Amino acid sequence: MKRKLLETSIFRKKFKKLTKETKKRFESQFRILQDLSVSPYQIGKPLGFREFRELKQKGVRVYFYVYKSKIIILLLDVSNKKTQEDIIIKLKEYLRSVKFFK
Repeated sequence: MKRKLLETSIFRKKFKKLTKETKKRFESQFRILQDLSVSPYQIGKPLGFREFRELKQKGVRVYFYVYKSKIIILLLDVSNKKTQEDIIIKLKEYLRSVKFFK
């Protein structure tokens, strides 16, 4: 059994536009995230909350949320360094509004 990766439509749309090489690197990290023998909290950098995290590859960031009580990782969005701060603020507001965290 593996963790299930779910994608938002925003994530899917932006991820498709990445280079083949960058996608391959992220997909390698996604496989590690899916492995139940590895804590998802060991992967990526926390963004103010343990469950809200980012992965980085060549100036591109992927944001994801780890569900505590389920074996699900929600891939939220993709950004570059320039838009990183705006995206993180937007995602934190969204996650608070749906009561993922306070």
